[in-house]
Amino acid sequence: MNLSTLKKRLSARVPMPAKHRARRALRALAPGEPVDWGDLRRLRPFTTWGIERGTPLERYYVDRFIAARADRVTGRVLEVGAAEYATRFGRRVRSVDVLDVDPANRIATRVGDLGTPGVLEADRWDCFLLLFTLQYPRDLTTALAQSWACLAPGGTLFLAVPGLTRMDPDNRANDRHRFTPVRLRELLAETCGDAKVEVETYGNLLVVVAYLLGLAAEDLRADELAVADPDFPLVHAAAITRRRDGRPGTPPGG
Repeated sequence: MNLSTLKKRLSARVPMPAKHRARRALRALAPGEPVDWGDLRRLRPFTTWGIERGTPLERYYVDRFIAARADRVTGRVLEVGAAEYATRFGRRVRSVDVLDVDPANRIATRVGDLGTPGVLEADRWDCFLLLFTLQYPRDLTTALAQSWACLAPGGTLFLAVPGLTRMDPDNRANDRHRFTPVRLRELLAETCGDAKVEVETYGNLLVVVAYLLGLAAEDLRADELAVADPDFPLVHAAAITRRRDGRPGTPPGG
């Protein structure tokens, strides 16, 4: 019997304490090969987000997600922090508003915390680019509900939220949430009901390690970036489109 078969049988039949003891014994019989850490044996990353080296990895994936749906970045557009994505991907854009919690942001046309009710008007925007923001609000439920309610009929909410990612060194006091695919879909179902929802999860072991080390998309090969491993989600991207009949979506049981 080979080691692989033995491990499978242990996993299926042996109680957990005995399983741990057996695994230790197996490691003693077949120790792993030594690892040459090289430049990776370090306590600090090469950069914070990778932008100094090229394209930040989470942006690499979100850019592609939005580019494939750029026809929905249209009409009256709202974006958080800046008008970067509205400018890059917008089509037939009539107006752009910028939301920021920081009143010092001179380009912000809306100032406030999404977790505070009444910050955004309902039924106003045709597209809301809510990217890398939902990890911060204290009241996540209100933030997501208000973001959804601000859409006009037929409008689309674009989300990008973190999976296995580092803390924000510039905003640790407010960096609160990380998301699994299951929890993100639950939140969207609770908030958006039966609206059209598209969710993509990006990342794999190598991508997550590269991200934590502060490397960029240009440091990896295209085939390495293309692998999506559900056990190692770096970032989740979603597009949720409101009904054109005016209803924001029917909640379960509603």
